Amino acid sequence: MAAGDELEFVELAADRDQPAPDPPPRRVVTIGLVVALLAGLAALTVAAPPTEPVAIVEPATAPTAPTAPPAATAAPQELAPGEIEGTGPMLGETVGLEIWVGGDSPVTRIDLDTGNVLTLDRRAFPVLATGVHLVLFDAARDVYIAVDRENPTAAPARVDAEDSFVVDTVAEGPSPGTVWLADRTAPEQVDWRLLSLDTLAPIRSASSQSIVTSRLPYRIEVAAAPVIDVRGAELFALRAGGFEYWMDGRLVVHDGERALVETCGDDGDCRSAWFAIASGEALPDPVPADLLELNEFFGPWIHTKTRTASESLLVDPDTGTVIDTGQRVRGRQFDLSPDGRWGAFSGAQRLWMLDLDSGERIELPVVSNRVGTATSIVLVGSIRAEDP
Repeated sequence: MAAGDELEFVELAADRDQPAPDPPPRRVVTIGLVVALLAGLAALTVAAPPTEPVAIVEPATAPTAPTAPPAATAAPQELAPGEIEGTGPMLGETVGLEIWVGGDSPVTRIDLDTGNVLTLDRRAFPVLATGVHLVLFDAARDVYIAVDRENPTAAPARVDAEDSFVVDTVAEGPSPGTVWLADRTAPEQVDWRLLSLDTLAPIRSASSQSIVTSRLPYRIEVAAAPVIDVRGAELFALRAGGFEYWMDGRLVVHDGERALVETCGDDGDCRSAWFAIASGEALPDPVPADLLELNEFFGPWIHTKTRTASESLLVDPDTGTVIDTGQRVRGRQFDLSPDGRWGAFSGAQRLWMLDLDSGERIELPVVSNRVGTATSIVLVGSIRAEDP
């Protein structure tokens, strides 16, 4: 096991498929009773005198038309690809955001300002957005793909590096339109490629001993960018020439620019503090007191949860605000807007928005049929292509 594996959100050894339920017990009919009934019926048939044919009389009233089966038992209707025009802002105000949902239901874009709903003719799990690109996982082909959000109905591009590189998971790149690809096939090592989604060409390579990931539905993983490599009690930071020793300590969480690190003295006294990753300088930023076992950044918020998914919180490290996400599942089924103002959540085949400033929850029932039982969500700034 690579150093730092204890920081991972996902235990890869878990099985994807659940065992099928036991079949219902059969009903056993007493053979003797059946034989007796058949014998009695035969005796009656032999003993009964012949009868005249019985005339069949039609009823005086017209026969009742057959009752159609209830709608609940009808086969579910497949969502037709195409766009449905909305009626205006779905949150009561203009927020400049769009939601992408998908998984066991077709990929769908929901513009929260216009209410327009676009359903694509493909199934995949949205993973992350970077620039004008949306990265998704195509479970049927076991590959990552990228959709141009300015032209989402065009054929997607495969996200790949080279033939010998196995893309196991992805992470957001350091600039818009870039994405990190991770290959974990080699033991005790993670190979990385930074890919431009504009050219589909690699920009740089790196190699680490650890990786930090969180789980989406269908056991898909999304990784934290390889900015810090955990090697036992030592932390290495990614520089121009590769990973270089940075400091001793336990990495709690990082956002690419600053890292929360726990350090312990010889007397066993431990303390946590923020450090600038570029310089290693200690920062005076407040240390959140409500973090649990597993942590990841979403804009200004830290998502913190237990390994058993018994608790899932959003913590603002600067203000100390804590919000319970209400999700008790291992696969994360929500996303936050880049500015940290809004959250998009799903569960029980429903979709809703949460105003993280006021705590107001807004249901989106008009698009609930776009949400399946295994749905991933990406909430990102909207792109409205100009009319041709």
